[in-house]
Amino acid sequence: MERVLRAPLPLLLLCAAVARSEAGHCGEPPTLENGIHTGDDYTFGKWVHYDCNEGYELIGSSRILCTSEGWTRLNTQCRIMLCDPPQPVDNGTVWPRGEGTYGQQANYSCDRGYTLTGEGTVYCTHTGHWSHPAPNCTAVHCGEPPTLENGIHTGDDYTFGKWVHYRCNEGYELIGSSWILCMNEGWTRLNTRCRITLCDPPQPVDNGIVWPRGEGTYGQQANYSCDRGYTLTGEGTVNCTHTGHWSHPAPNCTVTRCGRPQPVDNGIVWPRGEGTYGQQANYSCDRGYTLTGEGTVYCTHTGHWSHPAPNCTAAGHCGEPPTLENGIHTGDDYTFGKWVHSWLLGPAEYSNWNLNWRW
Repeated sequence: MERVLRAPLPLLLLCAAVARSEAGHCGEPPTLENGIHTGDDYTFGKWVHYDCNEGYELIGSSRILCTSEGWTRLNTQCRIMLCDPPQPVDNGTVWPRGEGTYGQQANYSCDRGYTLTGEGTVYCTHTGHWSHPAPNCTAVHCGEPPTLENGIHTGDDYTFGKWVHYRCNEGYELIGSSWILCMNEGWTRLNTRCRITLCDPPQPVDNGIVWPRGEGTYGQQANYSCDRGYTLTGEGTVNCTHTGHWSHPAPNCTVTRCGRPQPVDNGIVWPRGEGTYGQQANYSCDRGYTLTGEGTVYCTHTGHWSHPAPNCTAAGHCGEPPTLENGIHTGDDYTFGKWVHSWLLGPAEYSNWNLNWRW
């Protein structure tokens, strides 16, 4: 019977190691998830170095060694790069809010009424930082509000949510809304206009006219005048005001009056009272007097009588009275109705002549 000899186990392991050492090649190195290795010499005593792909960081040793037992253990991993939570923004939001991983994006948006200035989308980079700083949310500014013809606006804050109020210049009235609002898209529509103020036609006047007769506009004037023989009492010119009313009520046209006709000595005038336009007054003289001038006068549109008062002069002048032989006369008024007295010189004898002559 043939006898088989067996070598001890330690000896077998030593022989295997020697065999490997003699071979001197560890073979392809292990792969690293999300990483790579450098070096192509896989023989005894050589190192292989590992690096992580962009966006990953290496945790553990960065190399392994080819030994007699083969490659040393690969105690390494590539962990995805982390970014701190994105910075918050006033008057806005960012989403998502937590930590970011390489390649992840975060989006910023602003509250209503605010505009984003900067980058609205940021990315977590391989450096562990976000690609851009947080943006700003600034209040929407609508700029100068639209102008209103014949009007003005009040208010100087032209940012989101603020109102601007409009009013018309004096003499104009506002038609439409009196305000606009600053919105995200800008100012709301100015659906407003300023219309010139209108006055109703001026009131007519009896015994006169007004011109122009139609509606008036702010600042326009209307003029009143009276018919001939009438006098204007009140304002002859009225103006259309910003209130839509004329500046004064309509005047009156009253018949022109003349004062009492002048009286005349030795005569009368009738009627004696005040006269009105077109009325006549008649003068007449007492018996023995003659009228000189106009016996009939008329009240004119000027408020004066057409002629001055006439005169009533004595109707006759008897001239020198007759002489009386041996006598004299007294008195020197030889007109109608006057007496002359005479008497004789010598024995008292008195006589009178009543000279009642009429022209």
